[in-house]
Amino acid sequence: MKREKGIKTLLSIIEKEPIQYLLVEYKDSLARFGYNYLETYCKSHGVEMITIEQQEKKELNEEMVEDLISIMTSFSARLYGRRGSKKVKKTLSELEMEGQYVKQRE
Repeated sequence: MKREKGIKTLLSIIEKEPIQYLLVEYKDSLARFGYNYLETYCKSHGVEMITIEQQEKKELNEEMVEDLISIMTSFSARLYGRRGSKKVKKTLSELEMEGQYVKQRE
């Protein structure tokens, strides 16, 4: 969703602002799919897309494996992030309870 909003903003800028160049570090960093459509859109508005880092051509299997690893990493981070926040909350509440217990003993 975040990337989609950024692309819509980019398209709006290309349409309304007088720009000549759009610098992109990697093709994939702009759009995972449909880069050619964006390039055609830019050309139709007089904007030249320049890719700074050229990536070597990969076989379809390599790209699919990298995409799957990326998806798994993303979901794992979300899952462990949730678990981690639960642990932190639990630990904080335990420390808070210990602090109250210590105060009562004094």
